[in-house]
Amino acid sequence: MAASSGLRPRGPQRPDPAAAPPEIRPWVALMRRVHDELYEGLDPAERPTVTALAEAAHCSRSYVSESFSGKRPPSLSLFLSMVTALRGDPAEWEPRWHRAAAERESAAESAAGPAAGSAAGG
Repeated sequence: MAASSGLRPRGPQRPDPAAAPPEIRPWVALMRRVHDELYEGLDPAERPTVTALAEAAHCSRSYVSESFSGKRPPSLSLFLSMVTALRGDPAEWEPRWHRAAAERESAAESAAGPAAGSAAGG
């Protein structure tokens, strides 16, 4: 008889792009793909907890949680570290990160309106 305490530490939450504000939706959609394609693609026994994923990616637990929840767009280097920790191919995922960055930039410009184009851009 296998007893389950129900207290198994949890992995990252599955992001919901539809619930995200438009300006961060590209990041949430990207992290949803990471969750669905990489995290869920692992055997359940091999799926890392948020803490284990953070340790493997060399970042904080809160960074991983906030990245998957859409609260914090992941930097490219830490994004690729999370992909690697989930046994993904960084060369396959880097272009996806760049597309999400471009989509977010476009969404941010659209949300700011026409006056934003005249602001100093760096």
